[in-house]
Parts: sequence; structure tokens; C-alpha cells
Amino acid sequence: MLFIIWFLSFAALPPYVFNIIVGKRFRDARKILDKLPAIIKYASYILPISDDMELSVKWRYASGKPYTEMIYTTREQHRAGGVTWTEGAWVESANKNGVRYPDYHRLDFGFNSRFNFETWNLVVNLSFQNVYNRANIANYQYNSDGTIDNVYQFSVMPILGLDIEF
Repeated sequence: MLFIIWFLSFAALPPYVFNIIVGKRFRDARKILDKLPAIIKYASYILPISDDMELSVKWRYASGKPYTEMIYTTREQHRAGGVTWTEGAWVESANKNGVRYPDYHRLDFGFNSRFNFETWNLVVNLSFQNVYNRANIANYQYNSDGTIDNVYQFSVMPILGLDIEF
């Protein structure tokens, strides 16, 4: 009985978002690598490692976004492709935005390397979003045959970018 009361009160809470961001800036990384043995020194030139680098990790957690539940009814039918009739139709329930999608969370890694010149800077950005490849639901696809399919957000997504600062 106590558990049911707590669960109902928890479900009535407003949406929430929780982020943890941790970053570390490294200075003189290239100078340190240049002092290492030749095999490591020259192999490190493949990577965009500069004297001014940043590594970051971000984890985010959010309650699911609200949506209006759809109900499949056979009382209504529609033309499918202008040729045949469907077996039923999806209609909105009276409970507007009364249900939520499942909770959302993901882990992102980021790497920035800044090359400083006399009058301009070049910044190389490399990041990986949703590193642990969680299947976060973006929305639902309501099919004409009465089934529901999950539509997922992107899985692991690498991002590479260059910024030029004047």
C-alpha cells in the first residue's frame, strides 16, 4: 500500500533533467610527447594533438517527454493509398499529454585540440555521442494495421569538426 502511494506521487512530479559534465584541459601535451621515444613521438603525429587540448565526458538523464496516447479503433476506417480500406484508425485519447515516453539517457565523449597561431586559431573537435549505444525512443509509429513500432534516436554518432577563429 505504501509503495503504491509513493509510486503515484512520484509519477505526478514535473519533468526532470540531470546532467553530469566533467572535463580536463591539458597544457603542453605536444612538448611532452616530443620528449618520448621516437616510435611514440612520430606515431602521435597521426592524431591532432596540440599543446592545448581538452577531454570531456557528459552524461545526461531526462524523464520522457509527454505525448497524447493514441487508441486503435475499428469504428473508423480510412482509405489506404486510395485503393483499399484500413481495418481501423488511430484516434487521440482524451488524456492530452497524459503519458510519457520512456526515460532518456546517454553518455558522450569529447576531444578538442587547439592549434594557436599568431593571428588565428584552428580547433579540431572530435566527439562520440551515445557511446554505450542506448536505444532511446524518439516517438512511436502508429501503423494502419493497429500495430505500434518504436522510432529510435541515433545510436552511436561520431562527429568531427574544424573551427577557425580569427
